Amino acid sequence: IEIVDDYTLDFYLKNEKAGAFVTMLRVVRVVTEKAYNDSPDGMLTTPVGTGPYKLQEYIPGTSATFVKDENYWQTDESLRCPRQQQNMDVFNIKIITDKSTIALALESGQIDWTNNLMGTDVVNFDSMDGFTVGQVPSGNMINLLFNCAEGHPTSDINLRKALAYAIDAAAISYIVKGVYGTEAKWPINQCALDCPDDSVMDYFYQQDLDLAREYLSKSSYNGEELRMICDPNSGVRNASVVMIDMFSEIGVNCKVDQYDDALYKSMEVGDGEEYDLDFIYMNSDGVYSYVGLRTLSGANYANGLPRIYIQDDKLEELYNQAALVDSASPESVTALLEYACTEQCYIRPLLWYNGTHVWNDKVMTSEHLDLDGFCFGAFELK
Repeated sequence: IEIVDDYTLDFYLKNEKAGAFVTMLRVVRVVTEKAYNDSPDGMLTTPVGTGPYKLQEYIPGTSATFVKDENYWQTDESLRCPRQQQNMDVFNIKIITDKSTIALALESGQIDWTNNLMGTDVVNFDSMDGFTVGQVPSGNMINLLFNCAEGHPTSDINLRKALAYAIDAAAISYIVKGVYGTEAKWPINQCALDCPDDSVMDYFYQQDLDLAREYLSKSSYNGEELRMICDPNSGVRNASVVMIDMFSEIGVNCKVDQYDDALYKSMEVGDGEEYDLDFIYMNSDGVYSYVGLRTLSGANYANGLPRIYIQDDKLEELYNQAALVDSASPESVTALLEYACTEQCYIRPLLWYNGTHVWNDKVMTSEHLDLDGFCFGAFELK
């Protein structure tokens, strides 16, 4: 960083990835050097920032309470963006890790707002008096990744394509997210700046059992039991059982190994020996498509292998073309997806879904910025 004058900085970036500068501006929080050095724990429990609210109390694992900063620097309210509003005097963020407990807390009035419910619970609240369901654009998606390493049945492309055509993604979408899910055409963030136009690409795969059986007959599959891991989210777990039935319909045996969140995440970045299929959330809050496809690049992992567990130089080249600032474009994304999804069937798109949030009748409106999340201070209360 080079200081030009009191109000001007020049940035020189080593990162050549598209959107790196925008991401830096979004996620890097600037604080004063003195306040940081004076903090006994690197601002872990005593943060000092420039926002419109101050942390009043933090109880690890339980809650964080914020109060309006009466000395907020922006005194001209006409110049405040949603992130700078102070509509509430106090708000309390409760830390609840179990999604079913969150639903009970909302229904009983222990909390007034959440964006962390299971799809089935969102549907239930949508039909309840006194609650409102809102949707916001997101990069949320769920896909199926194939382990293509030698020795795994899914190293056979014909078996991968048989499984891809056996899946009814519309049914999977409904089980996971209800009416808030949509069968995915491709496995990327629909909101990305370089997302191909909807008219450019049709669905890579839609259920076709005859075609699935045709590919299966060309494969070397010989009755082995495939092993699937899945995100611990209950909706995904329920859908994984249905997906196994879809595989069984074409004559493929599969079981689901279910783990808690910590173990599941450790397996995702392990050596891949324990599973053949990964039923995976691939959230992308980035402004470019490659961010949501990071599982396809070995450069993102310590062992140098993508999460398909083989080194494919062409895949890496196409990923870089979609990622680098000079070549990122809808065309480069299309080329990457056609290779990864259609030609090689490394990944099977399943569903897209918008972010959902639910609030009770104490809240009139909530405020959300596409790249910045929810602005609690801008919420309007009754």
